[in-house]
Amino acid sequence: MARAKGQNIRGFLEVLRGRFGESVVQSTLAELRPDLAEIIASGQILPSSWYPIDWWSDLHAAARRALGAGPEFAREMGRLKVKKDLSGIYRVFSWSSRRLS
Repeated sequence: MARAKGQNIRGFLEVLRGRFGESVVQSTLAELRPDLAEIIASGQILPSSWYPIDWWSDLHAAARRALGAGPEFAREMGRLKVKKDLSGIYRVFSWSSRRLS
């Protein structure tokens, strides 16, 4: 079974909150099935743990429904998430962060 890292789920919510605000995060959680919404809202998702890929997929779909967004939403969120990741813990992998000698 495919899995998603907890950091991806948490990071998605952080980017969603930063781009659209807390009200959209709450609307997104309301679009999820109650058991998954409770797990996410209660902070039980650990960054280093692995979760069913369906949870991550369901979260994306719920956010799209909450915003009434189309397929461009996935591209925007992907771009913002990569930008966030490459300015944080994964900065070492960013070409722009390396010094050329």
